[in-house]
Amino acid sequence: MFINEVCTLMCDDIRIENTNKLILIGLYTPNPANPIPIIGVRGLPLSIPSLTFFQLLDTDLTETRTFQARIEHLDTGRMAAPVLNGQIQFAPGRVPNLIKFTGISITKEGQYSMVLDISDHPVKFTSSFDVKLF
Repeated sequence: MFINEVCTLMCDDIRIENTNKLILIGLYTPNPANPIPIIGVRGLPLSIPSLTFFQLLDTDLTETRTFQARIEHLDTGRMAAPVLNGQIQFAPGRVPNLIKFTGISITKEGQYSMVLDISDHPVKFTSSFDVKLF
């Protein structure tokens, strides 16, 4: 039994078309100088209405599991958004997982992480991003 992270993308929002195709809005992309996405801001504190994470997970499981997801500042451990609780339905192969945070409060520059903790799984999946003043 395994669950592996194939990729995680961070964007402002995700919409689902009538044809079940996903539209990723405001995709944050890394660049060669910095391998993790950067949110550039003019000042702090900052309130972000939403951040959405699109994940592809690879698994051999056929079951539903609960998860918790959080966004935290790496240096301080301070939560930037309420902890999300949800469920994910696994089926063998690639499984998409959408996690949408609302009411994000950024009070400090630095590196943040979205941490996904799936029940009964020993590994926490982490996706990082930087917040920098410009």
